[in-house]
Amino acid sequence: MPLIAIHDLRHTVATIMITSGVSIAIASKALRHSTIATTINIYGHLLKHAADDAVNALAHAYELAATDLDDWPGFQPRHAA
Repeated sequence: MPLIAIHDLRHTVATIMITSGVSIAIASKALRHSTIATTINIYGHLLKHAADDAVNALAHAYELAATDLDDWPGFQPRHAA
């Protein structure tokens, strides 16, 4: 499994907030951006039209993970060294 950096988690949190309907102003404050423009420049593509695709993809990934990881496209278990 790939390593997940703190910055990756930050992007995940931002994506979840925005696609869940949290206002861009609140998300911007939570992310401690200096301006809302910064948040919009980075995450603006997630606003509404892309949100449905993201939610559907995450739901599908969750369903796969909840059932059987062997069905996950490209999944290769890590072997202990």
